[in-house]
Amino acid sequence: MQPELPHYSLVAVDDFKPYNRRKLTHAKYLASRGINPEQAALYLSEIKFTLREEAKSLLYDFGMINEQEGYEVRSKLFPTRGYKKTTVGGKGISVILAKNSSHKIRNWYTATWKAFYSIMDFLTFETTGDSEIVTYNFIVIHGDVMIHKVAEYLNTLPVGSIHHYCHLDTNGNGQRAMLDLMRETPGWKHGDMSWQYNEFKDAHAQFESGLKTGSRERAPIVSKHPKI
Repeated sequence: MQPELPHYSLVAVDDFKPYNRRKLTHAKYLASRGINPEQAALYLSEIKFTLREEAKSLLYDFGMINEQEGYEVRSKLFPTRGYKKTTVGGKGISVILAKNSSHKIRNWYTATWKAFYSIMDFLTFETTGDSEIVTYNFIVIHGDVMIHKVAEYLNTLPVGSIHHYCHLDTNGNGQRAMLDLMRETPGWKHGDMSWQYNEFKDAHAQFESGLKTGSRERAPIVSKHPKI
């Protein structure tokens, strides 16, 4: 059987520029969801790609690079339905190491890991996080189906501690993915942080709820006392 061709073809990648007049739409979208576009720009890229079936139709969206050199993208493929998730190139997890921060941590692998299951949850943490944010390692999982890839990656490292911000799906898929990762990474210390937003599906939903009610109260997702 021939492998399936990628649905999209990557054309170009550029830095995310929040105040580029031509692409201000993306910054407006992030801001409308409470995300600081300037902070988000540190982790995002502007992506130009085409549909394989319509090579002449260029799409301009934004995304986060993954470990497969592909991009996990938020795209307006269907303008009337808002931004949707898609992948351009190979699908994978995204890893942001403390050693790549301005603090240049020597033994980066000893820093606590924080596992977020979507781009928006990670960017919420970036927007609301405390001054110690650059001392963490991060994994953005981009979907529960990628949980085994996370385990493969973590098992190449010395054991450490990881805090999970899983999705509280009604079908249990988010919690199940977190438990699968715990099971597949013996020796690691795991903290479940979902108790901090247990009335919502995820940390970002709680954060957005505060914005809608006018409280502008940040999602309390920076606690150093996870449930083990």
